Amino acid sequence: LPNGGRQVRLAVFVQEQGFAEALEFDAVDPAAWHAVLWENGLPLATGRVFPDESRESRFTIGRIAVQREYRGSHLGAQIMEALEEKARTLGAREVGLCAQVRALGCYESLAMLPMAIWCMRNRCRISICSKSCNPSTYKQSSRAV
Repeated sequence: LPNGGRQVRLAVFVQEQGFAEALEFDAVDPAAWHAVLWENGLPLATGRVFPDESRESRFTIGRIAVQREYRGSHLGAQIMEALEEKARTLGAREVGLCAQVRALGCYESLAMLPMAIWCMRNRCRISICSKSCNPSTYKQSSRAV
């Protein structure tokens, strides 16, 4: 996990949203590909992608976080697109993610389709979302940003 990604996740998930640090950083991090957006030496946004071991050709995107003062500037969309592209280059035909319900609109604007599954994870309502990695879906999400 790159240091900048760790900084952003600590600020957003642990300090701001109150998740336990012990649960935020897990065994997936060392094996995942991470993206971090920087500006003037400061990490602003991050996320990760990794293969879904239960489903062939499916990758999971997660831990998308944007520093509070930079939300609304499409940095999350840039992270998502970079992670989707990485998954495609690794052979993904589909990507999925667990979206916090309050951020669902952002993911829907990137052509992520929420499934009718709502659950609680770490005191947070989430929806399981997915997206095909075919080129027409990718072009559609790029226009939506």
